Amino acid sequence: MSVTIPSWVHQVDLTSLDRAAETTASIAALSAKAVRLNTACVCLYSERINEVRAAHASLTVATVVNFPNGNETQESVSAESAKSIADGVDEIDVVWNYKAFNDGRLDEAVQPVLWVLDAIKKAGVAKKIAVKVILETGAIPEKDLRKACDLVLAAFVDPDTVYYLKTSTGKNGSTGATVTAATTMLEAIRDAGKLAFVGLKVSGGVKTRESAEEFAGLAKQFGCRHFRIGASSLLEGF
Repeated sequence: MSVTIPSWVHQVDLTSLDRAAETTASIAALSAKAVRLNTACVCLYSERINEVRAAHASLTVATVVNFPNGNETQESVSAESAKSIADGVDEIDVVWNYKAFNDGRLDEAVQPVLWVLDAIKKAGVAKKIAVKVILETGAIPEKDLRKACDLVLAAFVDPDTVYYLKTSTGKNGSTGATVTAATTMLEAIRDAGKLAFVGLKVSGGVKTRESAEEFAGLAKQFGCRHFRIGASSLLEGF
């Protein structure tokens, strides 16, 4: 019996970010599944980019930078970004320095985002590389989340590039995506007048079809043109 593929499946970033469990075979299987289901991309550690590229030249590949704690040095963030771009990555998910934000060091909080954007500019590649900024919403007081969104949105200035506000790393033991956080993020994008080129990515704990449908419906209500779901186990059974 054939399985009907819901439309939100094509908005999934099929993810593997567990070095202890990953193997060449598991990454190959993940990539093949992404191709079969036509997911938005695969999201992997940067050392996996080349092997996926070699097997699936047309598959969209994302990687993570400054992950998962958000406090690496400029040298590290810039070097990892540059290497990933040289290896042919299409999208970069970068953790901003949420701990600095919580401590009131606002300029420092946004710096990792600016380092990634600068690395992309310096690389001079023809294609536009999408940038997703992981806020780690579960680690930010609810009353401060809108301020965090506004700070990051101010760095998204190129209307020809697609950017995302992303909820969570799925690490650090923090709360993953919630409807409350996603709503605040969508409100911030809307109020900034950037729905045309800034989207929402929910990640961390999105494990059921019902949850995926709820978030996808919320994004649609806001007229969000760019929506993603970060997930590793959500597509089991497809």
